[in-house]
Amino acid sequence: FILFSATTILSFSRSLWLGLAAGIVFSLFHIPFRKLIRVVALGAMIILASSVLLYAIAPATFNASKERLLSITQPTKEKAATNRINLLGPVQEKINRHSVIGNGFGTTIEYESVTPEKQGTLRVYLVEWTYLDIIVKMGMIGFVVYAILLLFIFREGYRFLRLSISINPKEKDVLKEIHLTEYNKLKESRYLIVISLLVALFGFLIVNITTP
Repeated sequence: FILFSATTILSFSRSLWLGLAAGIVFSLFHIPFRKLIRVVALGAMIILASSVLLYAIAPATFNASKERLLSITQPTKEKAATNRINLLGPVQEKINRHSVIGNGFGTTIEYESVTPEKQGTLRVYLVEWTYLDIIVKMGMIGFVVYAILLLFIFREGYRFLRLSISINPKEKDVLKEIHLTEYNKLKESRYLIVISLLVALFGFLIVNITTP
């Protein structure tokens, strides 16, 4: 967790930061209340200690990180965020043309870029706003199908979690052959794997709000 969190934080991508935070918050809903208090307290201590350590060792990096975080609430003050906002108007125009069935894959959109490396009018076929991009290409029909697929995955995940808590008739026979402790370990590992996948998917969905 520390390794992958570190690479996400060092990427300086606000979308990945937001996705990581959303995944962590989502995972907290699946922790027993007593353990939840300890986890939240430990997490707050780690964040505070990391911030103090970063400020002491690398103040420039700390200030840059702080500015990146503040730019989430004030996107017009940051060029990459301004580009995303500049995309909204042209994207809306494309959606209005064919809002039901979409404009098809490969549809291009022109917008004004303000970043130094790519300044001026740009034509792109993939926009930062994933869900709007889906509507541009496949319309509301495609977006609804995509949403249903995601809901199906979450439904099946939670259905598995409910079944894994109860012992079904087939598993009762297994209990006769293996020790109960080992059986509980097996169920817990299966439970954690499914929870991890659901948490990762939730974080991924949040990241995709403002990324391709």
